[in-house]
Amino acid sequence: TNFGREVMFSYLVAVSFKVLGAGTTAIHVASAIVGILTVPAVYLVAKEIFATDDDVPTQVGALLASLTIAISYSHVSWSRYGVRAILVPFLAAVTVYFLWRGFRVRKYWMFIAYGVCLGLSQYTYQAARMLLPLALFGHGIWHRHRNRQRCLIELALAAGATLVIFAPMGWYALKHPGGLMQRANQVAVWGAAPGERLSKLIGQLADTVLTFSLRGDRQPYNLPRRPALNPFLSLAFYAGIAISLRRIRKPAYALLLAWLCLMCAPAVLAQGGPITKRMIGAWPAVAMLIVVGLLVPYRRIQGWIEKQAGAASQTLGAVALVALGAGFIYTGAVAYRDYFLIWARDPRLFYHFEAG
Repeated sequence: TNFGREVMFSYLVAVSFKVLGAGTTAIHVASAIVGILTVPAVYLVAKEIFATDDDVPTQVGALLASLTIAISYSHVSWSRYGVRAILVPFLAAVTVYFLWRGFRVRKYWMFIAYGVCLGLSQYTYQAARMLLPLALFGHGIWHRHRNRQRCLIELALAAGATLVIFAPMGWYALKHPGGLMQRANQVAVWGAAPGERLSKLIGQLADTVLTFSLRGDRQPYNLPRRPALNPFLSLAFYAGIAISLRRIRKPAYALLLAWLCLMCAPAVLAQGGPITKRMIGAWPAVAMLIVVGLLVPYRRIQGWIEKQAGAASQTLGAVALVALGAGFIYTGAVAYRDYFLIWARDPRLFYHFEAG
């Protein structure tokens, strides 16, 4: 029964088998292609979101967000691993892109495309179900600023497209009660003893928060205890959260914070598994928050430097730019070292991947 696991990745692997032959290489290639496609998907959604804010240069912000995803240790790791969860950040980025783009250009077909992507996301991994409340939150943000009748039409188009795409899976769920939630119920914190549920929930919340910067998953699919973000990205990430909280009345920042919280919820609500996998749908938002935490202070510093006279201002500007570039070079180099040199030589992988 495969524990009710969604089918889209299995279909992609089947295509990969046809092209490359049945084997583990074909599974990893299917996963890697999705991971690669996530990079331009993040660029597109970041470009749309940053276009609604004057403090983050649209083009530069989108490029840095996609660069952050491309050299992120967690994204590189899950992109090459070969499991269905890698589909979530890709479809999350594409879904939010069509949603935000539709609100900006006011084209009805954009909302149909957004609904199609939202429906497809439900065939990926249980964590993708949190895209449904995120989509409703996005509608709610724009509903305050747009014609109510038009917003209802857009919502109806998106909902109709979602339901059409989801219909086969929904019909299966009706015919097989419990199948849709079987795996989720196996790992949910509410499955613990009544007296332990609150402590389990608090423990999962703490582990999820700590995973970003202090300690990561212990299982062999990750470099043991390696946090998801290095010190450079961590500082930028928390700065981005702080800036977004101050500007939460702006749609772009409210969306990024909601995206982060909702897509991290599966990691908080489930126990006994990889946290970075269960919150994988949050990584596009994490990348954009990192960019906010880097570029907003950078532009403030740049503005201050421009007020200074002479060669000193040029020197300070060059130092700030070099520091920013050095942070990304450091991120890429450390991710390469940790994944390709240290983790790849872990003797436990022979048993973990059943190589024998």
